Amino acid sequence: MMNGFLESLNKKKLIFIFGTGGAGKTTHAASLALQLVALGKKVFLLSANEEGSLSEILQRSLSSRPKELQEGFWATEIDTRSSILAFLRNIEITGHSVASSGLHPLPLLEDYLLQAKNLSVDHIILDLNDMAMIQFFSRFAAVDKGLFNSIQIQAIGVMTATQLSLVSMRHMLQILKNYNVACDQLIINKLMPFKQDEWAEYARRQQSVLSLLEDDFEGFIYYYVGFLSSDLRGSEALLALGEKGVLREATWTPPSAGIFARHQMGCPCCMPLLDDGED
Repeated sequence: MMNGFLESLNKKKLIFIFGTGGAGKTTHAASLALQLVALGKKVFLLSANEEGSLSEILQRSLSSRPKELQEGFWATEIDTRSSILAFLRNIEITGHSVASSGLHPLPLLEDYLLQAKNLSVDHIILDLNDMAMIQFFSRFAAVDKGLFNSIQIQAIGVMTATQLSLVSMRHMLQILKNYNVACDQLIINKLMPFKQDEWAEYARRQQSVLSLLEDDFEGFIYYYVGFLSSDLRGSEALLALGEKGVLREATWTPPSAGIFARHQMGCPCCMPLLDDGED
């Protein structure tokens, strides 16, 4: 990411990365963690998604136990499917019921956050699905006032330029506002370049959604990421996503009008597409 983006997180103890499934939030959570570690920060990254994708993205074996992947960088992945099965077995024994599917990973989250605080880390990054994050705030907001100090917490939304993602983001931002959680930065992922090919119409539809987004979320800072030609895997590629905005400037062609009109090719906001193989 950009230096200004990282600087804005300097004093944020707890950073939430949220968004709809498939938007790319786990990839960006891992990339952000590695960027902060590269700056000398101590970071604890916790992913709680049913997909279990953090291990694959980092290309490292992770479990429910925090693991130090390199100096100053710990990560853990909650297997919510296993948590759900264990929870259901407990229901069979105790007769207790559950109110929401997003509730399942939260008892583990409580333990992990306590562990992370004991690690004396600079940043705790939570990669959560929307429902788990809602339940998290409802449980924690009135419990740990130190953790939920407005100076210490930041939420960052990750979305794609689709109507479904836009509607979901509107909903989540209203919920965050209700809990007085700061969120003024959005990552818009998987944008298509404007070319005269079979994807041109899809790119135009993305542009129309981006125009609505800018109208809805006035005052937000946006980070635009092009559609990548391959999935990012491993620390080196994830770090490059943030440092370079991924590789070739020439592959990204902003349209002549619309939301990108004030941006120039190669500017930090308009991240180009990933090039295959070459630096």
